[in-house]
Amino acid sequence: MNPVVTPSGTAQDAARVSDFWAKQSEHARAINSNWVNNQIISSNIYRLVSGQDKHWLSWLLEDYLADRKSINNVLSICCGDGAHELQMMQSGKVRFLRGFDISNGAIRTAAQRLRDAGFADDRFQLEVQDANDLQISGTFDLVLSAGAIHHVTNLEGMMTKVGEMLAPDGRFALMEFVGPNRFQWTDEQIELINRLLGALHPGYLQDGVRVQFGRPSIKDMMRIDPSEAVRSRDIVDLVRECFDVEYERSWHGTILHQLFPLLNTDLSNQGRGDFDSIIRLIAEFEDILIRGGLIPSDFVFMVCRPKAGGPRRPRPTRKSWFSPMMWRRRGTPRGR
Repeated sequence: MNPVVTPSGTAQDAARVSDFWAKQSEHARAINSNWVNNQIISSNIYRLVSGQDKHWLSWLLEDYLADRKSINNVLSICCGDGAHELQMMQSGKVRFLRGFDISNGAIRTAAQRLRDAGFADDRFQLEVQDANDLQISGTFDLVLSAGAIHHVTNLEGMMTKVGEMLAPDGRFALMEFVGPNRFQWTDEQIELINRLLGALHPGYLQDGVRVQFGRPSIKDMMRIDPSEAVRSRDIVDLVRECFDVEYERSWHGTILHQLFPLLNTDLSNQGRGDFDSIIRLIAEFEDILIRGGLIPSDFVFMVCRPKAGGPRRPRPTRKSWFSPMMWRRRGTPRGR
């Protein structure tokens, strides 16, 4: 999940976020404990997004946007080290890609990744920018956010800017965490995860230890990454206010996102029937609860069009990102 720093943050915060994310994107793709690196979970996510086993970004470009032989201009929000950007360029559909991130190190890695793959510098532009104060102009046929905007404090400003830059027939696609602010997990999540941990043999747990799952402290969240899940709970409502949503699916993670790193992930992707069955059962359990409206989904995929009548500036929302207790969802789960 790629970062931006909050407008109210200090220069020290910005430097810490930049340094943290210079290495984090690549690290996250390599470690066993990252839930989306498990092949069963990733396939499940793809099916929840599109009904297919195909990677969600490939499905978006090749199937959802199948009527477009080429996409002239793409903007990637908080592009990190360029993995999704390389995938888009290699699809053969993207003529020019522009991306930005707050991390200098990530931008350098992303640019080198594209050059190493044979893409000339006139096919892309990558730069260091803060999504809270976006200084980009132009018109884009596709704007993509992959795990980025839950790090943005100035959501209203960023979404207004995206609405202004989106071509009349353009699309804004986001693959996003929309769960509790600052990872202040609900009582229901905490209870479910701890009950599942209590039901498993220690051999299936990290280091064979049965830990007690709980909320991280706000102080620790701010120390590690001041931008993490800063206003994640506001995202869906603001997107719906600023854009016409034409496709929306939840892809869950309400349980698996937090539970998976507490398992013995050395058993992941090893063809172990016992461990794989545990993952499938937890995924099914999570899906049943979410479809039944008992818990919400913490992740969403949305494809949006410009608002009819032109872009709108969203109304200011409550400053819920400052309150550690403003994490409870209201209403039914997001559309699937």
